[in-house]
Amino acid sequence: MKRRTAIAALAGIAGTTLAAGALMAGPASAAPPPTVTTLTLSAPRIAFGHEDSELLTFQLALSNAQPATGAVTITTGPFVICDSALTKNGTGTCTMSSSQLAPGNYQLIATYRGDANNAGSTSTAHRLTVLPTP
Repeated sequence: MKRRTAIAALAGIAGTTLAAGALMAGPASAAPPPTVTTLTLSAPRIAFGHEDSELLTFQLALSNAQPATGAVTITTGPFVICDSALTKNGTGTCTMSSSQLAPGNYQLIATYRGDANNAGSTSTAHRLTVLPTP
């Protein structure tokens, strides 16, 4: 009976419209807390054909005590360079395959997709130069 009284009292407030069952729903779920993804390149320049010597390291900083799960994807434009699972401390590494990128300049970005307890985030871009073979 208390619920009906509360609904009637709220419905009596000018301009208030209540749908059936409006007070029965639980609290709105909050968005997961933010994260910060960082990316580190072992070298900013590599020779073509030796891309597999480049170690890409990522770190996820959390703003809560819940461990992050999932993976981080490293891309350049629309192309995926590598995808790697997070370790339990929020870090990870991956390498490219040899001859994966043609000679030129690339902007690499690490993206964490998020999970139920942590929001996704994207690193700042890091320039990688693939040098032509002499």
